[in-house]
Amino acid sequence: MNATTMTMEMVRQVADDPGYKSAAAALAALHNRWVVLLKRREDLRLIMAHTQNSHVLLTSTQAAVDPRDARREANALDRAIEDLGHAIETQRRAVEQAASEASAMILDAERPAYRALVAAVEQARQSWDAAEARRMAFLRDLERRGVAIGRLTG
Repeated sequence: MNATTMTMEMVRQVADDPGYKSAAAALAALHNRWVVLLKRREDLRLIMAHTQNSHVLLTSTQAAVDPRDARREANALDRAIEDLGHAIETQRRAVEQAASEASAMILDAERPAYRALVAAVEQARQSWDAAEARRMAFLRDLERRGVAIGRLTG
């Protein structure tokens, strides 16, 4: 498994974590509500703009709204959108925290496997060092006996 595949697998595991899923779903719901409020505010802005400029075209539903009511609702929406922005930011931080916690749990679960790999590498390194020491001793013995070893090592 290469590094990219391992990273993608970890991302998938984080995304499957129940805490992360819950936080992400809450963030998506807040964002969807924010989009709805922005759309409604835009409709109200058109209604208010129509009172200033009759060239602004309105749908029949928009034309039925009293501009004073539109202004009051738009002001309320502005406050709601601002509050929702704060809630979205708070929830975004909660999603980051949930992702961090899920990653930590995955790393803790994988730590024994990693330690086993490190031990295997260390054992292989020691085996390699021992084999290299035997090879060097063999070459020194040949040299001591007067054998030209240039062809053997070259």
